[in-house]
Amino acid sequence: MAFSIKRCIGVVLLLSLLAACASNDVNNEPQHEEQASEQSADDSVNTELVSAPQERELRIGISNFAEQDLIYELTKAWLAKNTKTQHIRLKAVNFENFTGAVNAMRDDKIDLYWGYTASFLSAYNIKTSPPYDAKLVYERVKSVLAENESQFSLLDYSPLHNDYAFVVRRDIQDFVAVRDLSEVASSNRKWVFGIEPDYLEYRDHDGWEALAKFYGFNLANIEIKQIYEREDLYRALRLGMVDVGLVYKTDQELDLGYLRLLEDDKLFFSPYNMVPVLRTDLLEAEPALVSSLNAISGSLSNELMRYLLQRYEIDGVELEVISEEFLLCVDDRHHSEDEDSSLAHQGGTSICHES
Repeated sequence: MAFSIKRCIGVVLLLSLLAACASNDVNNEPQHEEQASEQSADDSVNTELVSAPQERELRIGISNFAEQDLIYELTKAWLAKNTKTQHIRLKAVNFENFTGAVNAMRDDKIDLYWGYTASFLSAYNIKTSPPYDAKLVYERVKSVLAENESQFSLLDYSPLHNDYAFVVRRDIQDFVAVRDLSEVASSNRKWVFGIEPDYLEYRDHDGWEALAKFYGFNLANIEIKQIYEREDLYRALRLGMVDVGLVYKTDQELDLGYLRLLEDDKLFFSPYNMVPVLRTDLLEAEPALVSSLNAISGSLSNELMRYLLQRYEIDGVELEVISEEFLLCVDDRHHSEDEDSSLAHQGGTSICHES
């Protein structure tokens, strides 16, 4: 009997001990889960800190004209929209000319510059001659830079090419029916040309003397008026003071209706294709930046740039607004199957012009 009581007491004590252990396990389980949850959150934060790219300042050189102001804003807006480049902050560094920007890249004062392929021909004394091919000029320039400049590299060149060109007043073209420079050269008409002095005096391989010889102009039939400012040239054309004017192919005035581009049918003018020039060490460090710059480059054209400049210089639209519209346009072009829906509008006017 005593043995049975002792056994019962032992069983009770054992059951009590097991119950206490079970209670401790139940009470401790949420603590373990909470600790695991906290550890998981800490690991997530640490992972984000490791994977998040550090903010980078990108110094971009800008020359002193409207097209460069616009490409700066387009670049800034594009990088801000791309989640892989949102850590990049642009800082504008102004230069008077192309030579200043090249020297700044050599001295590590800027990281990016939107240049023009033919500008490198004279800067590096690259010997070429017409007729010119845009792709061959680009490849030649890229090769020379690879040999001589370790600090920076050319990315993809753009369809936009801001070359020299001649325009004729529309009323004269309707009457004389000249379409290209060869027809101007063969015409017996007396012509009045408006040309900037720099083109007459300081350019050798693609200046006035070389052009006249290349096309066989009859100089006895040509009167030249030296006009210093672009605004004065277009005023002279509009008022009939000159018949033909030397312009740039992305001048927004070319789309105002009273002028016609004369085709450079023998390909005399050097191709000034816009091209991003980037510091070489960023090619591997920022691959998303490289792809973004190439995408911007491929999205531009002469027609689109003239339209954007017209919005800016004539309509007075803010550059930030134009940049946002440009992004909408490019996004629609890439993702819309319906051409009619690939238009971004402001004030009833489309910014999406097909090249």
